[in-house]
Amino acid sequence: MSTKLEKIVVFSDIHGTVPIGWSEKIEKFIRPHWQETDMVIFNGDTINWTSNYQQNDTEAVVEHIQKICSEDSVTPLILAGNADFLISDEHFFYHEDSQTFVFHGEVVFPEVSPWRLEHKLLNKRYCDFLKDNSHKFDSELDLKFAASKHVINIYEFDDSFQKKLYYRFPWIINPVSWFNLLKVWKTFPKRTAEFAKCYYPDVKHVVVGHFHKAGIWNIDGIEVICTGAFRKFSAPLMVSIEGTNVEYQNIKKGKKNRT
Repeated sequence: MSTKLEKIVVFSDIHGTVPIGWSEKIEKFIRPHWQETDMVIFNGDTINWTSNYQQNDTEAVVEHIQKICSEDSVTPLILAGNADFLISDEHFFYHEDSQTFVFHGEVVFPEVSPWRLEHKLLNKRYCDFLKDNSHKFDSELDLKFAASKHVINIYEFDDSFQKKLYYRFPWIINPVSWFNLLKVWKTFPKRTAEFAKCYYPDVKHVVVGHFHKAGIWNIDGIEVICTGAFRKFSAPLMVSIEGTNVEYQNIKKGKKNRT
């Protein structure tokens, strides 16, 4: 998706819970920042895993976002993330004037969440999907987003997978998973820049969430901005795009920087 608008703001990983909790986060942390803008992008993981079981609640979230955005005369664009992959059929956004590629970030790694105990199984699931479905998609980029969604489906809808021991054993308490997570945090900026360059050779800025590690990296002339997450003890970033300018702001500190 590509468009030209005057001013756009981007948020990611709000991780609101369904049926309660998501609206408070949006009203408190997001809505004040989209005033006097043209578009607000919810860059994945707007709501949490439970949304995938509760389609009615997911639709209610989308309808509420559309309603309050309409009240404020701003256009919402909801992109799918790995925690709410049924919330939208849109996966990315490209802003031509600033040459900015916005997507959640889960597609950068074939296994989507390589810190999980079952990452090898997820990698195989991804590769098998690419091999079996390459002829069904108009572009390689669309194919890869579909493959990531296929990987994510295993958590929710594959009964045989849910019986596996490593699914029942929380990854967060396993030391191997923490080691894998540290490797991901070290490598994801470069992988993100390389991924973006494949599909938009002239890209200058890439905005992702997913990794929950807010920061700015310059990789071979491409600026990678990870907006972090709205979690306890975190400091998420908001990205503003206006014309050819891209700015980022620490939401809690209110400090702006221009790129």
